[in-house]
Amino acid sequence: MLARDDLETAERLALGLVDEDGAGLWSRLASRAIFRQAIDHWNAAQEGEDSRGSIRRVSEWGTRILEEQSTIVEVLDSPGMMAVASNVARAGLVRWEGSGDAVLGRATLELYGLLLSSHPRNQQFLRGCALLSAAFDDEMESVRCWRVLLSGTAAGSASWFEARTHQVELLAVLDPERARQVLQQHHVLYPHWGPVPWGQRIRAVQESLLVEVPEP
Repeated sequence: MLARDDLETAERLALGLVDEDGAGLWSRLASRAIFRQAIDHWNAAQEGEDSRGSIRRVSEWGTRILEEQSTIVEVLDSPGMMAVASNVARAGLVRWEGSGDAVLGRATLELYGLLLSSHPRNQQFLRGCALLSAAFDDEMESVRCWRVLLSGTAAGSASWFEARTHQVELLAVLDPERARQVLQQHHVLYPHWGPVPWGQRIRAVQESLLVEVPEP
C-alpha cells in the first residue's frame, strides 16, 4: 500500500495523465490505481483518523471510472463496476454529510437509486437513499427505504434502532396517527425506548405526539 504522501504524489501524476489524455489507457490505469489505494487507506483508517482525503479520492476517481462506461446498464451488469459504484455512493454520502453540498447530495441520491434498482434490499443502498431522500424533499421514499431496511435488519440492533428512529420521525410529520401506532408497538417491546442516541429521539417523538404509554 502506498503511504499517504506517496498517494498524494501519485494523484498529482495521475491528474497530469488525465489532463493530457483522459481516455487513454494510462489514464484509465492510473484512475483505478488511485481509486484502489484510496479505498485501502479509508478502510484501514483508525477511529478518529482524518480520512477526508481518501474519501474524496474514492468519490472523485471512482466517478471518473464510472464515466468511462457508455451506459448505466454496463455498470449494473458488471460486478466490478457495481463495486466501484457502491464505494462512490458510500463516499459521496459521507462527504455530503460533512459538507451539505447539494449538488453532490443529489448526484449521490441518483446513484443510490440506480443501485437499488438492481439490488432493492441492499442495506447500504437503502440507508443512503433514505437519508438523502429525506434531505431532498422525498419523505415518502425515505419512509419506504427505512421500512424495507427494518424488515431485513435484526430487531434490536444498532442499525434497526437507527431505522426505527428515522421512520417515526418522518411519520410524525407525514402520518401522525400511524406514528402513534408504531410508537405504542415499539414501547411494548422496548419500554426504555432504545440505546443512545436513538432511544432519546424516539421518546422525543412520543412526547411531541402526546402518546400515552405506561411507565416501565
